[in-house]
Amino acid sequence: MRGFRILIIGFGNVGQAFFKLLNLKRDALGVNASVVEIIDRSVGTLLTQGQALLMKPVVVSC
Repeated sequence: MRGFRILIIGFGNVGQAFFKLLNLKRDALGVNASVVEIIDRSVGTLLTQGQALLMKPVVVSC
């Protein structure tokens, strides 16, 4: 089975629900997918290091 690497842009209600649903239903769907990065304007960038998500803060200038 082919694996998918997923980047989530925006981690509001929809992004969080998608992340939770993917983790809960991965085996039932028969999908080999992993979230490798999450980018959000207010949270920053979350990168995967193995199974853990690492926070990398975003600097916003006006």
